[in-house]
Amino acid sequence: MRCGGLRHPFAGAAVYEYAYLLGLYLGDGCLLKHPRGVYRLHVFLDSAYPVIAAECEAAMRLVMPASQASCRRHPRWNMLNLVSYSTHWPHLFPQHGPGVKHEREIASSPGKN
Repeated sequence: MRCGGLRHPFAGAAVYEYAYLLGLYLGDGCLLKHPRGVYRLHVFLDSAYPVIAAECEAAMRLVMPASQASCRRHPRWNMLNLVSYSTHWPHLFPQHGPGVKHEREIASSPGKN
């Protein structure tokens, strides 16, 4: 996949961390579009499992090193919200689109060079 003219824009993305983050996105995450083509990746996790939240935050930082990742506790619910902003999240999660995730096709395809 080409992005900004780069041949391999995500060459540094670790395969295992990406697979882990993809699973979290498909299960408990979403992408929200913001102005100027920036997307916000959200993953919502139970605060009873802080190690999983730390692993998710680390995976976000490893997969998208140019972007910050943060973790915030919901003020009323037993929930953590992990967030990272980037214009590239839709490139890494081609499953993103309108409607509910469980009704979309989830398939990987070889990247184009």
